[in-house]
Amino acid sequence: MKMNLSKTHLFVHVLIIAAFISGAFLLLNKNIQKKSSATTSSITFNSGTLTLSVDADGNNIANIGDTVSVLANITNTDSDGVDPNETTVTTDLSVFGCSASTAMDVTDELEGNMAENWGPVTCVITSGGIDVDTATQTVSITYSDSDDGAANGESGTLVEAFDNIVPIISTPGTVSLSNDIGVEGVASVGDEITYSAGSLLSDDGDTITVDLSAYGLSATAAPGVYTIIADDDNNVPFSATETVTDNAGNSTSGSTTNDFFNIDNVIPTLNNIHTESNNADTTQAIAGNTVYLSFDISETAGAAPTVTFLSGGNPVTNPPVNVYDNGFGCNDAAAGDNTWSTCYEVDAADTEGAVTFTIDYFDDGKNAGVQETTVDDASSVTVNLANSNFVDLYAVQQDGSPAASPARFWYYYDVPLQSLRFVLEANEPLFSARACVQSITSNTPAATCDLNEFTTGGTVGIDYILANDLGDNVYEFNTLLSDLNALPTTPGVYLINLYMEDMLNNQSLSFSPNSYAAVFGINPSTVAPLDNETTTDWSTIDDFTLADDFTTVDDPETLDIDESIDNLVFSAQDIDGELGRITLNGPLNLTAQATIDALINLGQYMTVSGDAIRIDSANLAAFDRGASLLMHVETGGVQPGLTVRDNNGDVLGSVSKNTCLGGSESCGGEEPIVIGGDTLNNFGWDAENENLTFDTTGFSEFDIDVTLPEVIWARITAPNNMRLVFSEPIATNDFTNFYNLLITGEEIPRTITDGVILTDVVNLAFDGDPVGSSATGIININSNVTDLVGNGLEPVSNFEVTDGQTAPDMVYVDDDWDSASNAGGHDWQFDAFDNIQDAVDAVAEGGTVNVASGTYTENITINKTISVIGEIGDDVAGAGLGAPIIRDDAGNTRTVNITASGVVFRGFVVENDGSSYPAVRIATNITNTTIKNNDLLNASTGVTLSPDSYENTVTKNKIYSTSSGIFINGSINNTLSYNEIYNNSYDGIEFVGNNDASGNNIAHNNIYDNASYGVAVQGSVSANPAILIENNTIDNNNVGIYVGSSVVGVSILGNTVTDNINNTSGIEIYSVDQVMIHKNVISNNGGGVDNFSGSTLDATRNYWGAANGPSGEGGGDGDSVGTNVDFAPYYTDEALTTLSDTTNIPIGDLSSVEVNTDDTDGDDSLNVFDLMTDTDGILSGEIPQITIDSTTSVGDVTV
Repeated sequence: MKMNLSKTHLFVHVLIIAAFISGAFLLLNKNIQKKSSATTSSITFNSGTLTLSVDADGNNIANIGDTVSVLANITNTDSDGVDPNETTVTTDLSVFGCSASTAMDVTDELEGNMAENWGPVTCVITSGGIDVDTATQTVSITYSDSDDGAANGESGTLVEAFDNIVPIISTPGTVSLSNDIGVEGVASVGDEITYSAGSLLSDDGDTITVDLSAYGLSATAAPGVYTIIADDDNNVPFSATETVTDNAGNSTSGSTTNDFFNIDNVIPTLNNIHTESNNADTTQAIAGNTVYLSFDISETAGAAPTVTFLSGGNPVTNPPVNVYDNGFGCNDAAAGDNTWSTCYEVDAADTEGAVTFTIDYFDDGKNAGVQETTVDDASSVTVNLANSNFVDLYAVQQDGSPAASPARFWYYYDVPLQSLRFVLEANEPLFSARACVQSITSNTPAATCDLNEFTTGGTVGIDYILANDLGDNVYEFNTLLSDLNALPTTPGVYLINLYMEDMLNNQSLSFSPNSYAAVFGINPSTVAPLDNETTTDWSTIDDFTLADDFTTVDDPETLDIDESIDNLVFSAQDIDGELGRITLNGPLNLTAQATIDALINLGQYMTVSGDAIRIDSANLAAFDRGASLLMHVETGGVQPGLTVRDNNGDVLGSVSKNTCLGGSESCGGEEPIVIGGDTLNNFGWDAENENLTFDTTGFSEFDIDVTLPEVIWARITAPNNMRLVFSEPIATNDFTNFYNLLITGEEIPRTITDGVILTDVVNLAFDGDPVGSSATGIININSNVTDLVGNGLEPVSNFEVTDGQTAPDMVYVDDDWDSASNAGGHDWQFDAFDNIQDAVDAVAEGGTVNVASGTYTENITINKTISVIGEIGDDVAGAGLGAPIIRDDAGNTRTVNITASGVVFRGFVVENDGSSYPAVRIATNITNTTIKNNDLLNASTGVTLSPDSYENTVTKNKIYSTSSGIFINGSINNTLSYNEIYNNSYDGIEFVGNNDASGNNIAHNNIYDNASYGVAVQGSVSANPAILIENNTIDNNNVGIYVGSSVVGVSILGNTVTDNINNTSGIEIYSVDQVMIHKNVISNNGGGVDNFSGSTLDATRNYWGAANGPSGEGGGDGDSVGTNVDFAPYYTDEALTTLSDTTNIPIGDLSSVEVNTDDTDGDDSLNVFDLMTDTDGILSGEIPQITIDSTTSVGDVTV
């Protein structure tokens, strides 16, 4: 192998070899030195010292926490001197709590045989077991070198006493809350706490203290009582440290044992103090504004702070009631994290100026905060109460011109585009202006509208009216400029009140010093045909005048009522002259509410013409004045008669054409005429100008009557009687004016022997033998037969007299008809009547009475076989729309009493007055009567079926608001179907008495919301065949169906009985004698079926509201069954398609049943339902058990 070595490699090798040789030499030399000294050296301990180098607590006692120092002086006589590397020095400081072998380092290393200092070493004293050892404490010092063995020396004695035993607290001290003047269980500022020192294991003059510096007190408080002062603990659990110190200054600490209380010695403070108002300028407030104050409390308040407001330095009128912890606002909302607020409403009585406040508060430890009186932001509020006022107020007339007087009267007449206009001049610019118009009903009207009426519309008079700004602080009020429909629908006298708000939102309520009043409307003299100079010009009439010093409406003496208005004239004219005139006689008080009401009605009802004057007959008492009337009629100079009517157009009386009463030169002084309680007198007739004049104390309709009466028809109504009907009422008692009655087929006329006038009907008796049933004839009548005002009949010769003994088959009734000229084209009092009873009396047996819509206050007895038909409607339950109403307001008998069989009564609303009589009664022994499509209400019963009535039908009626809807007492074989029976105070349908009720069928009715039973069968009712209650809906009654304890024969089949929840049962049974309940839906009732009879009730094959059957004794989830109820099998579905069990099905008595052999239900087997002719599969009578299964053949069944 060939190696190439560079110079570098060679140099490294040389160095390594040199280092190795040098080290070996040094090691050899050292060994030689040690060997030499072992024979010649000597080490000597000269001295040692133990000193208290740090006296931490300055008590001149070496105690825990102080520092001691050890120093040693040693001489080593080796020829080479002492070599620190060859000498080891340690000291034992374990007595002070340091190491038992604490190394000491040389301090002065000297050459030769010289003493050297070692140390010092120090030790901080820790706890130990020496208790005040006075000047006796030393420590050992161990020294050695490599040549000599180890030797020991001892330090000098510690000059000071030494104590490192820690005192021990055997039982901790206690701190208790000894005087709790704040919140219970919380030590707060001002409360007192008591410190009681703990017990020590030993006591060498030890001292014991507690640290209360956390609560503003001493950190070394001796046992005693202390008062809490402010610091920084906020409702935290109290804690304190107890310290014991012995006479050497050694100490130990531990926690005191405290009563369980918290400490709160933090004084609360406020910040974010802010105030503002709800004015548009939040620094300003006017009357009605709200001033708000809000602030934050630094901690939870112990109670709501107390806030006092001052306005201009004086207390406010409406101080705040509450201060709320709800953030900014003024209501008791959710907590606002210690943000509090309050407010008050500025009152006009407050003092103007700055709003100031004081806030007093304390925290939940009852530490009181420093009272605050200023905000900590720049917010402020100043109260400004300078109100606006008006300078002038004047009215504007209908034509736009200023009123002549501030108090002006207008009469309301029914024409469009009326307006109320007046102008206000204010003393400063206004932000808004409104008027509220309030009714004046006396000389002492209410002072003003309240503020609410100005802002939301007046509750009296008319709504508020907004003003238009015309400039220069002038504002016009005009109802035409408002969309508020401000004018009332009828006039009145009113007081105008003003609401003004200036630019600072100061509000003022005022009224004119002239107290402007008016009756709204227009001047009658401007309305045709009253637009003439004779009609009073209303704009010239001052309602009343006011004293100059009138400033308040609270003083009635300042309101001077002017009653000097003598007459108010309404004159109707055309181009030919005056047609008529009404003059209201004065003086009139136009501010009296009664007068205003009368004027309103006068305008609503007034008609002025030549033929008629119509005014309101009800208002004379209100005016307390009479009226003078003028009527112009063109009669060729003949004085007309006068018909007087009431407001409804009904004739009150008449004045003969020949009457001319007091005051007329041609008449003499006849007595006044009293008609309808009013007096007419001072009649006058101006034949030349054809003007009739008279005075009246009452307002009515006055019609000129110059019409001659006419004969409408004449009929022979009985063997010796006839009837004539005229066009208007007749006024004659001389029946010789009717003469030469010639019966057809006779040659000698008959003589009229007597008569009776019934307004426009005259009944006459004639002599001779009775005439036949279809007799006719002719009669003559002379002109002495007159109407009520004296207009005579045109003589009539040979007027045809027809047959009136044959009653009409069809008659008609309308409550609007009143005469032969108003009878719908029918013959008045023959086949046309205004009441139902007359029509019933007149119609032929088997005929029909057709009754028009209207209200007929009467009691009707139907004593013949007829049909009485009103408005049928769409043939559902109840009467048709607009059906005639038959009402018995007296309530002292039946409204409709049916005493004949075969009656049809249909299409009416029948009311009693809620008394003890039925709306419709079917009398004893009545049959084949139908009550249909009626509303029957407000009676003891809707329909009563009397004993021994039978085979009647009550169908498609609505029966409500009675005691019992249908009442059956001993009536049989009736059909009660498709009725709606509800809201009756007792039962829907009720069977009573000790009578036979056989064969009654109650089917397809809707019976609900009745206070007691839907259907009740009670008393000693016996039925064979049974009462059949089938296919009805019976719900929301107290009890659905009730069967009493003495009842025999009730079948309850196929009904829906639901939601009868006010009592215990949908069906209550007290007798099971021939009683069965099958194929019903019974659900959601208070209970299903309860049997109180003590015997078993057959209630199989029903659906109970749940697939698993009835609850209670049934154990399922449906409506309950009580004891002694045989409920299985039952249907598992509401459609009644599936039975729970098809074996052992109970059926009825088959002794008279034809057995079918068809598989009627298509299940390929012959079962019990296939064997019955009754399609419901339910028969009455005894109930044996027949078991049929799929293996049974027809031959196996024995009946």
